[in-house]
Formats: sequence, C-alpha cells, structure tokens
Amino acid sequence: MTRMLGQVRIIPFGHARPSEVRNISWLDKPKTDMAREASKSVQDWAQFQQYRGHRITVSKENLHPDNPEGRGTLTVEGVNTHYFVVVPASQQPVQAESLFEGGL
Repeated sequence: MTRMLGQVRIIPFGHARPSEVRNISWLDKPKTDMAREASKSVQDWAQFQQYRGHRITVSKENLHPDNPEGRGTLTVEGVNTHYFVVVPASQQPVQAESLFEGGL
C-alpha cells in the first residue's frame, strides 16, 4: 500500500472557481479510502470554518479513483450549496530545461 497525495477542491454550485482547496492524502488499496478522506476534509471545512451550527450532509457516492469525473456534494440545511472534486497530484516528474546548461 502506498500513500497518494492530492487536493480536494470545494466549488460553489454555479461557479467555476473553488472557494477552498485542501490538501489530502489517502491509501491506494482500499479504493474507498480516497472518498472517505475527501468527505472528511469537506465535513471539517464546513463544520469548523464555514457553516458552524448548521445541519451539514456530505455525499460521496460518485467519488471513486476509477471515475475521474466523479464529484461529491455538500448540503447545508437541505440545500445543495457546493460540490467537491478530488484532483490527484502528479506522480510523474515534470521535464524542464536546466538553468545551468547552455550558458551565456
């Protein structure tokens, strides 16, 4: 089992930009671990930072590592307010030109 890294992007319905981006990590072997960690992060953000004292429900039924289009929803007081997606961090190094080769 290896630990995977990524981000949870919490986006209000009707908008394109996330209102919050949170870093998370999950184990790759139980495939449900990614959804569990993402929903826990969204629940913490909603309860302690944004909607303290309100009734909050986090739905994660569409989140799965094999479904890159999957997303979960955040419901506050019975109203869908945000959706969230998980973006895995790139595991491949990015090729770039060396700063020290070529010279002046």
